Amino acid sequence: MQMKTTPGFKEFFNNEPTPNIAELLEDIPSKCIIGIFSKINAEVSLQSNSSNETQQKCYNFLTQRFTKEQKLKIYLGLKPFFDEDKENFTLFSSLYLVEFIKHELINHREIEIADTTPEQEYRIFIAYLCIIEIVNNK
Repeated sequence: MQMKTTPGFKEFFNNEPTPNIAELLEDIPSKCIIGIFSKINAEVSLQSNSSNETQQKCYNFLTQRFTKEQKLKIYLGLKPFFDEDKENFTLFSSLYLVEFIKHELINHREIEIADTTPEQEYRIFIAYLCIIEIVNNK
């Protein structure tokens, strides 16, 4: 089994304090997050987890409504890992995706909204990076 590097929040934003996941997600229904990450996990599981094409497809799906500034911030966080060893880097892995889904099942929030906003979707991504951080520190 090949080991892959998956950066967490601190690797992306090394000068920023790690945000509180509950605060990031407080106005976002758990069912939205579970749906998003179930779709990404299905994509990763059905394809080769190491496939750069699959990773790009999942990234594009999750970040499609992010602002240019948000995408640039993420790009700058990803670039060192991507430049260093593109083949041994992954952002979406079932280990972290399932852990995030588990987190949402345990901390379930019933909130009625018509659709998530781009800002909420960005906070979902940030929360995912925090989940990676937690899992990597275990």
